[in-house]
Amino acid sequence: MFVAVVAMLTGLCISILGLEKNQETLVFTGLAIIAVVCVSWWFWVMFVIKTMLRINDKTTTGILDIKTKLGELKALIQDVTSKHKE
Repeated sequence: MFVAVVAMLTGLCISILGLEKNQETLVFTGLAIIAVVCVSWWFWVMFVIKTMLRINDKTTTGILDIKTKLGELKALIQDVTSKHKE
């Protein structure tokens, strides 16, 4: 992440230098660097969100399975204790 911030700041500095020197090539080079970093970050964020959603879905499924098993265990314990009292 640090590298991406440095790359964006470098692109900004190159663009500003291009504006001062009146060189369009430097301006567009700096803007291209910033654009590439922004697009890369966007794809990275989308990948991280997709991964988090998959983990969340797996966790939810696991918790529901545990809840079902605990309900079965509770019923079994109640059955055993009710028979023991008789």
